[in-house]
Amino acid sequence: MRTFSIMGLGALSAFTIAVTQAVPAGAVLVPPGLVRVQVCDALPAGLVGVLDQLAANANLSGLLSDDLADATADLDDKTLDLVDAILDHIQVLDGGGNVAASATVVGARAAAYADSAAVWTALWKDLDAAQLRGLVLGRQQGVLEDIRDALCGAAPE
Repeated sequence: MRTFSIMGLGALSAFTIAVTQAVPAGAVLVPPGLVRVQVCDALPAGLVGVLDQLAANANLSGLLSDDLADATADLDDKTLDLVDAILDHIQVLDGGGNVAASATVVGARAAAYADSAAVWTALWKDLDAAQLRGLVLGRQQGVLEDIRDALCGAAPE
């Protein structure tokens, strides 16, 4: 038994072409052209799979980008609210007033800021991962297209 494999680019994509053939004793291991034919037959499905993953990833990146824009606006608002609360608290400390109530407002605004910052950070990480995945999938698409073009002839326009 002899197996030839062309693997996808790492764990981010699961495209594999495997050609397995029973080899009788004393026989030629691979008939001329067999591997090429089997690889050329398998490549279109592999490319469709990669293109489907690229499309889904682009959609996810777009959604995450929109969510990140909303989270950025929220974080901007929470930042301004926190700054205002701190400035108000300083005025209360300087001019006298209800320090405990003012400190409670600062604490609440700081907690809201921290929550917003956590959401913003998580979205940045998710968007960064999606963008990296898109780059890797794009490279894999290029590898498969280059193999197809060199081994099987260029795809029809």
